[in-house]
Amino acid sequence: MESIKVEGLRSLKNSGFVDIKPLTLLLGENSSGKSTFLRTFPLLRQSTESHTRGPILWYGSYVDFGSFDDALSNYSDDKSISFSFKIKSQSILSVTPKRVTSKAGILSGDIEATLKVVNDGRNGQTRVRSVQIKHNENEIEIIYGKGDKLISVISNGINLTDYFGSVIVAQEKSRFSLFTHIKFPSGSSTYAGFNDYDNPNVKELINNCVAEYAHGKSNLADLTQRMLRQQTMSLSDFVEKFSGISPTHTWKKKTSSLHQESSNIRQIHAAIFSSRVAWYCLILNVYITGEFKNLNYIAPLRATAERYYRNQDLSVNEVDFQGKNLAMFIFNLSDTKKKEYKQWLSVNFGFSIDVISDGGHLSLRITYENSEQSFNITDMGFGFSQILPIITQLWFTSIKDTNTTHDINKVFHNTKYLVIEQPELHLHPRLQAKMVDVFIKMINLLKSDINGINLKIIIETHSETIINQIGHRIRQVPISIDEILDGYNESNKTSKILSTIDKEDVSIVIFDKANASKPTSVTFSSYDSEGNLRDWPWGFFDPEFDI
Repeated sequence: MESIKVEGLRSLKNSGFVDIKPLTLLLGENSSGKSTFLRTFPLLRQSTESHTRGPILWYGSYVDFGSFDDALSNYSDDKSISFSFKIKSQSILSVTPKRVTSKAGILSGDIEATLKVVNDGRNGQTRVRSVQIKHNENEIEIIYGKGDKLISVISNGINLTDYFGSVIVAQEKSRFSLFTHIKFPSGSSTYAGFNDYDNPNVKELINNCVAEYAHGKSNLADLTQRMLRQQTMSLSDFVEKFSGISPTHTWKKKTSSLHQESSNIRQIHAAIFSSRVAWYCLILNVYITGEFKNLNYIAPLRATAERYYRNQDLSVNEVDFQGKNLAMFIFNLSDTKKKEYKQWLSVNFGFSIDVISDGGHLSLRITYENSEQSFNITDMGFGFSQILPIITQLWFTSIKDTNTTHDINKVFHNTKYLVIEQPELHLHPRLQAKMVDVFIKMINLLKSDINGINLKIIIETHSETIINQIGHRIRQVPISIDEILDGYNESNKTSKILSTIDKEDVSIVIFDKANASKPTSVTFSSYDSEGNLRDWPWGFFDPEFDI
């Protein structure tokens, strides 16, 4: 997932597309909309991993937006909330079976998908108003009414609603879905598990349009299949490809004068794209759900340290968003993983953690490097309880099982997301800077690993230290191979090659409100090659004084 756009959510009238880089910083004053944007990520995770009545679960395991009416922006002109995603085709191709992507004609280009939701009017329930998909200069919009009734289908500006009369719209939203599922009762797909995703009415429309150019003895069904096997492409490219579909003299003669404004060719082009919409929705649901399944969220108010924790016979597979289960999580690690975790902490932060079991209770004890004495976490200051959930989840991200599978519902996604609100809370600036260095090292290490994991860390912060430290590490990027080799030591994981970050891998998003009655304005900043901020608001961190 390259970028995301949010519209109509609280103070966000339209965030515009925000690129999600390996390090994405969300900055702004209090109540400026940055937390709303950041919490969209855990909102979509809880929505896609739960059985719900509507597409979005506003109150769930991670965040609480109240209800649709609570979440709806006062600045939404049509009383809707929209979520848009930009995804590279190559990302989808790497995790989706070829037999599925070929049905959608996905080979290249970015895919842009928008889900628009509204209040259904029934007990505050949310329903889908429209789904819009753009790919390689093609665009389709499906509009739904109450009761999941399909109202209209507009493909590349042509109304094809009449050809969707037999559509079956999913009556209930299941887990692992966000976009509305649609099927057709007379589909011709022969792949087990993927029946009824082909629209027979649209296929018949294409057959009839093709007949105008074909020889009387031509196999129209075969010509249609040839066109459907083509990748999704622009109208200009399609006109060129269309004339080569059949080698017959009749076809060549009749298609020689075709151009982009020919009504028949425009209708065929639009029909082909519309024939793929059920497959697009299937693929998007699987892909986007997989992306958010790989997302971990750390809230700003993390659990305070306790002297003792109750030992529960539970399997814990991730640190929860407040860090309440941190002791149980560490305790459940295998002996090998505990050893790796302790070593990782010692190398990067100069201390390690042990979980000591005492009957039915657990205690977290900290030991500093080159010291044999350990201390209960409650005796070490509030900052430890705030940083440990963050860095523990960061470490765990690097060791998750990444085995691939051909099951479309369990595909391997090579992007992991760590979403953190105010990681600097209760941390000394020196520890904030060290935390940034570890973020950068983990991004580089995972990227260089044999599995090629892309770690994307999204941070909402007020910390000058974090911003300045990133600039400092950008300035230290090696400028030559000699400099890289000079600073690189295979046994030293804090080497120059791992502790620096390219300016193109950092996104800075600035949220601002002129006043309480105005919507949020979203602008962007960046670093230059020297680590200096560009397009930076004057006096951004300065206090205001009344004179």
